[in-house]
Amino acid sequence: MHPVAILTPSFNRGSTLPRLYQSLVNQSCKDFVWLIVDDGSQDGTSMLVQNWIEQALLDIRYVYQCNGGKARALNAGFNYLNEVTLIVVVDSDDWLLSDAVQTFYDYLASYSEISDLGGFFFQYKDTGGHLLASKKTLDQPTLLNRYQFNKVYGKFDGCNCYHRRTFSQLRYPEFEGENYVGPTVLQLQMATEGLKMLFS
Repeated sequence: MHPVAILTPSFNRGSTLPRLYQSLVNQSCKDFVWLIVDDGSQDGTSMLVQNWIEQALLDIRYVYQCNGGKARALNAGFNYLNEVTLIVVVDSDDWLLSDAVQTFYDYLASYSEISDLGGFFFQYKDTGGHLLASKKTLDQPTLLNRYQFNKVYGKFDGCNCYHRRTFSQLRYPEFEGENYVGPTVLQLQMATEGLKMLFS
């Protein structure tokens, strides 16, 4: 298994997945596996992904499960990818810049000595290249837990990357009948375990 994995939970996103797929094909570094956890799609997603697998341009894995929500899909991905070093969660309607995977490797190498590093957080950019933030943007990579980050920078989403220190022990909570658990819930659990994110 590659050291880096892209994890994409998906539900009826056959219309947006091709853009993500193309962004992964365009990566300058191809040393990654792409795991798609299909959360019960009925829009032909499986056929779309099978076609990509047959093209063999990327190392793609596909897992289908009954619809249970994003948290369950992410937990399934964490279980499947237990041998990798870094899991990068990329939603089915997002895409990556062509140097993204190389950046993940660069960060792993640069910050390998931080024993309480539980992952990385990269700010989103819109299609015009502008950073998406609420209070203020980061001037440089900053190591904080999620509570500390929210207090200073506000609450906003970004590209969440989880180190094995995190996904080897933590999972999103799953509740019967609940199909959505916010993406930061795991990061709040990390804080209670003494793990921080490098926000960039």
